[in-house]
Amino acid sequence: MGRLNDEIIDELDQEGPRLEFVSLEDEQHERLKFVGLSFDSLPGCRCRARVELERKAGRTTVATAEGPDSGSGKLRTAALATIEAITLAVDADHGAFELLGIKPVKVFDVTAVIVAVGVRYDRTEDRLVGFCVIDEARPLHAAPLAVLNGTNRFLGAVLVEKISWAKAGVFHR
Repeated sequence: MGRLNDEIIDELDQEGPRLEFVSLEDEQHERLKFVGLSFDSLPGCRCRARVELERKAGRTTVATAEGPDSGSGKLRTAALATIEAITLAVDADHGAFELLGIKPVKVFDVTAVIVAVGVRYDRTEDRLVGFCVIDEARPLHAAPLAVLNGTNRFLGAVLVEKISWAKAGVFHR
């Protein structure tokens, strides 16, 4: 198994395009920050998730989503509310971000949540992946945090206007 991993790493390390990693904490880069998550019970075994994100101090965005009132249903609903909050916070067209999947996984003796988020911009489609270890005190917070962990590097470019939704020609399926 180690041999296969070494081959993959060697292949990835060949000459070619290099990613530039930047801090999202300096003055030229922004990111969305998780503020809070709450749930309301609804009739018919349903729930409503409310997610609040902060872009800059004092500037928050709140969004909601509805779904099944179960453990996995609440994870998905919290992730969907986060996608909606991101869409509102960056003034993207509805459908620019799409939750492709969310799954709790056991890895390295911890339970975590992994998400896949589709993003459409500049006539391009990309897939972003996020991961968050589940905190036993607040297990459902892992869903919005995983979404933000997957999207924040991309959102840094959006928030400093390297990507403009008005110019980007975001399209819908």
